[in-house]
Amino acid sequence: MFLDTNVKAIILLVLLSLIALAAHRLGFLDTHLPLISGTHVNLISEIKEGNITSEFKQETDLSASVQCHLTHSAGFNLCGISIALGAEGPKSGLNLAKYDRLEIDLGFRSPMPHQKVKVSFRNFHKAYSRPEDLVSLKFNTITYDPSVYEPPLIVPLHSFYVENWWLAQYNVGFNHSQTDFSNVSFIEFLTTDMSVPGVYELEVRSALLRGQWLTETELLRYIFLVWLAIVILVVTRQRNQLKRLAVMDLVTESYNRRGVNQWVTRALSKSTVCLFYIDIAGFKKINDAYGHLSGDELLRQFSNRIRKDLYAFHERSAVISRLSGDEFLLVFKDLDPDQTQTLIKDLFSLLQEPFDLSGNQVIINIHLGVAHSSETVNTFNDIVVQADSAMYFARKSDSIRYKVFDESVSHDIYFRKQIAEQIKDAISEDLFLLHFMPIYNSQTLKIDAVEVLLRCQSGRLSGVGPDIFIPIAEEYNLIKAIDLWVIEETFKKIHQERSLLMDLTVVFCINISSAELHNTSFSLQLGSLLDKYHIKPQWIKLEITETSFIETGASSIKILNEIRSLGIQLALDDFGTGYTAFNQLIHYPIDCLKIDKSFIDNVGSKNETTESMIEAILLIAKSYKLETIAEGIENADQYRYMAANGCDLMQGYFLAKPMDWQSFKSLLSYPRTEALRAKIEGSSGQTEN
Repeated sequence: MFLDTNVKAIILLVLLSLIALAAHRLGFLDTHLPLISGTHVNLISEIKEGNITSEFKQETDLSASVQCHLTHSAGFNLCGISIALGAEGPKSGLNLAKYDRLEIDLGFRSPMPHQKVKVSFRNFHKAYSRPEDLVSLKFNTITYDPSVYEPPLIVPLHSFYVENWWLAQYNVGFNHSQTDFSNVSFIEFLTTDMSVPGVYELEVRSALLRGQWLTETELLRYIFLVWLAIVILVVTRQRNQLKRLAVMDLVTESYNRRGVNQWVTRALSKSTVCLFYIDIAGFKKINDAYGHLSGDELLRQFSNRIRKDLYAFHERSAVISRLSGDEFLLVFKDLDPDQTQTLIKDLFSLLQEPFDLSGNQVIINIHLGVAHSSETVNTFNDIVVQADSAMYFARKSDSIRYKVFDESVSHDIYFRKQIAEQIKDAISEDLFLLHFMPIYNSQTLKIDAVEVLLRCQSGRLSGVGPDIFIPIAEEYNLIKAIDLWVIEETFKKIHQERSLLMDLTVVFCINISSAELHNTSFSLQLGSLLDKYHIKPQWIKLEITETSFIETGASSIKILNEIRSLGIQLALDDFGTGYTAFNQLIHYPIDCLKIDKSFIDNVGSKNETTESMIEAILLIAKSYKLETIAEGIENADQYRYMAANGCDLMQGYFLAKPMDWQSFKSLLSYPRTEALRAKIEGSSGQTEN
C-alpha cells in the first residue's frame, strides 16, 4: 500500500511541476512595478539646466509632464523628469534586479525632428557613489527616438549601458563597468540635445517595470530542490516502511519472529523477560469450516483482544508477536511469579468469550507454555525453546491447560532427546522389527489383509511403544526414515514369499506419518521400491490417520493422488477421532475407512449414540463406495454387531494378536477359520486378554 502512496506522490509531483512550468510560460508568475505612483515613489520632479524656463505638471498618479522653453542655445542645456525611489537619500533605493524589461509610453515634442530621449536608472553603490555627489550614481542608460516607435515601448533591461563619460569621470574599473539595478535611487527621462531654441515638451504617460517572481531557470532550480526533497522523503519513508514490514506481521499488525527477537534482545540487556508461547488449538478446522479469510480475521481479533484487554502492550513493557501460523508470543518485562499467574488466569478468562466471524460465534482453546529468562537462559532462542517445550508438554497432556517451564519439562525434553538418539541408533543398527496383525473378512473369516506394526528389539527402547517413539520421531524429523524402512522391509518379505502370496492376495496395510503428506518425493520413492522388489501395487494399502488428513492442503492432496496413481490403496485410519465432516470424504482420495477402537469399545454398552454413529459411518462409507475396517474387536458381541451392520473387515485381539513374520506365514498356510467361527459362536461378550 505504501508503494501505491509513493507512486501517487510522484505522479502528483510531476503534475505540479508541469503546472508550474505552464503557469510560468503563461505569465502567472509575472510581476510589475509602476514608476509614477506607489509608496516606493519618493518624489517626482523636473530637471532643468542652462537657459531654460519650465513648467512641471503631475496630472494623475500615472503620468507627469514638463514643458521647457529654451531661450538661446549657448552653453549646456538639459530638461526632463526625475523620479526618486525608495527612502529619502540616494543610499536607499530599490532593488530592481528581478525585473527584466521596461515598458514606457512617452510623449515628446521638440523643435528639431527625430530628437532622442534618454532614460537613465541611477544606481547607488558604496564602491563608486557618494551621497553628497548625485552625479556619482551610476548611469544605466538607453537613448532612443520616440517618434520611431509606437507606444508603449518595451525595452529589455539588458539593452541598457553604462555611460562612458561617467566611467571616465569617476575612474570606475572593469569590475563595476556593467549595468547595475540593485539599488536604483532615481529614474530620469531627459532630452539629449537642445541646440535649437524653442519649446521642448516631455510627458511620461506611463512607466512600468515588468519581470517575473522567478525566472524559468530559478523555477527549474526550485522544482529540482522540491523533487530532491520529495525523493529523499519517499525513499526514507519507503525504507522505514520496509524496515517495519521486515519486523511486523501483516495479518495481525503485531511483531513477527524477527521483530520480537530484536525486542527481546534489547530488553534482556536491562530487564528480565517472561515469555508466553501460545498455540491456538484446532485452527486448521476453523480455516476449513469458514475459509482462510475468516481464519485471518480470527487471528486479528485474537491479537487485538489480547493487546487491548489483557495488558498494556507497548514498547516499554510488553509486546505481542505472531510467531507463525496460529502460534503467538506474549513477552513481558520484569514479571514476578504472582504477576505471571495472574496474567495466565486473565488470559484464559479473556479467551473464553467467543469470537464473531461474520456472524458465526467461534470458541477457541489454546495451549500455553511459559518461560522466564535467567542468568543461563539469556537469549531469545533459549527462552523460546523453553516456552515451546512447556507448551508442547501442556498440549500432549489431557489434564493441564498450560505449563510453566520447570524441571519436569526439562526432564521431558531430556527423555525425548534420549529417545530420539535411540531411534537413530535403531535405524542405523537395524534394530527395528515388524509384527503383523491379521485383518479378517467379516463374512468369510478369511485373512484378506494384514496391518504391519513397528516394534523395536533394542534394549534401550525396550518398553517404549510406537505410541511414544513415533511422535518423538516426528518431532525430531526421523519419521520419514522410519516410514521408508517399514515400507522396504515389508516389500522385502513380500518379495521373499511371492509364491505363497500370489495365491492368497493378502493386502499389506502400512501406516505412514503425516510428514509424507508434505514430502514431494515420497511417491517417487514409493514407485522406485515397487519396481525394485517387483511388488504388485494392489497388494499395498497405506494408512494415514484422520487427524493427519485434517491438516491436508492442495499440495498434500496432490501427493495422495500421486500415490493412488501408482495403484496403491489409501485408508483413513482412526476414523471418528478427527471430526471429519462426512461431506469432506468425497474430497479425500481414499478407498477405505478404519473405524476407531473408541467406537468399538462402546458396542453393547448403554451409549446408544456411539452405536448410532457407527451405523451412520457404515452407511456413509457404503454410499461413497468405501471399504470399512473395524479395529479393536475384543469380543464376539462386537464382531457380530459390526458384521450385522455391514462392516467389511475386522481386526483385534479377539480375532488374532500381532505376531512375527514366521507365525503370520504359518497362519496364512493353515488358517484356523473353523476354530475362529466356533469361538465366535461360543463366546458371549467376554473380552479377549
